[in-house]
Amino acid sequence: MAFDFSEERRRRPRVSLTSLIDVIFILIVFFMLVSSFSQYRVIDLVKGQSGRGGQSTALRLVLQADGDLLTSAGEPVDQALADAVTNRQPVSIFLEASVPIQHGVDALDRLKALGISAVSLVPEASNAVQ
Repeated sequence: MAFDFSEERRRRPRVSLTSLIDVIFILIVFFMLVSSFSQYRVIDLVKGQSGRGGQSTALRLVLQADGDLLTSAGEPVDQALADAVTNRQPVSIFLEASVPIQHGVDALDRLKALGISAVSLVPEASNAVQ
């Protein structure tokens, strides 16, 4: 009983990985394009109330187009904000004409981090602050 080894064994067909790699690459690109990498936050806005003299006791700040906060009285912003936190004083931010929204959000975040919750935004700072 002799075995005949001259016959070739059947080989399995080779699976090409090229198409699998292409499909995985396309899926990665798809998920990268569909995914959103920015963080969305909610800003709590409260509708203002009408009243007499409500703005007279508030600390008046001017938000410039480059993102800088200035006081209308010319004192340093940090000291004025520290006094507003201590006295629980409301803050009014007067916006210049071409202030980007992101600068406004950054100013609100800065005031919130300091513990100031009573903030009002007033458009057109040039007409409102004298």
